[in-house]
Amino acid sequence: MRKWLLLLTPFIASGCAITERSATVTPEQLSNAFSTQQQQLQLQWAEQQQAQAAQHTQQQQQLLEQLQQLQQQLTTMQQQQLLAHSLASEAVEPIQVDAPACIPAIVEETQKKMIFGEAEMVTAPDFERNFAARVDTGATGSSLGVQNLAEFERDGENWVSFQLPAVDDKRTDFEAKVVRTVQIKKAVEGQKQRRPVIEVRLQIGDFNGITEVNLTDRSHMEFPLLLGRKFFKDIAVVDVSKQYVQSAEE
Repeated sequence: MRKWLLLLTPFIASGCAITERSATVTPEQLSNAFSTQQQQLQLQWAEQQQAQAAQHTQQQQQLLEQLQQLQQQLTTMQQQQLLAHSLASEAVEPIQVDAPACIPAIVEETQKKMIFGEAEMVTAPDFERNFAARVDTGATGSSLGVQNLAEFERDGENWVSFQLPAVDDKRTDFEAKVVRTVQIKKAVEGQKQRRPVIEVRLQIGDFNGITEVNLTDRSHMEFPLLLGRKFFKDIAVVDVSKQYVQSAEE
């Protein structure tokens, strides 16, 4: 019996030790530990949910801001379209005017241009003289040969006095108001000459009208009067192969 007791003693001591160690952890302590662990897990899960919610909220805010920007751009485009449409509607539309029908002009015989030769006889009623005139298609203005040309002032205006060659008992001294002056380049010397311009009435054939002539010394010229294009451009055409055409018709 004693022998068995000696053999069982270690096991009994061990069992007592186990019982003592097991007795140190109570069910309440286990429950509290489990509850604490559960709370920690719940807290972690809540923190994760909050983090995910915050991230989701931030993404939603960014999307909302982008949507607002797009809405603002759309509103601006609509306003610009409305403004453009308003300006287009206020623009003045061009008025269409139908062109009148083109009716061919009927030119009568009396409306045809005269024919001048390269030389014609011209009457100057103001001077009581007839001049042999050269019709020059290369000259722009007309020129009358005079002598003793002098400029003077009368009542604040420019005038000229000059002489024409004597013809029978007709007067030779004349005065006229200057309408303007011109610069004429001499063909030989190449220098410009200042000439006064006056208005005179000239008659050639059936034409009788006032024209401008510049005054200069033409004593070395064959013709005392030169008719330029300004005189005949609207009334006549020139046939340089002929002379004194209008004189012959009279």
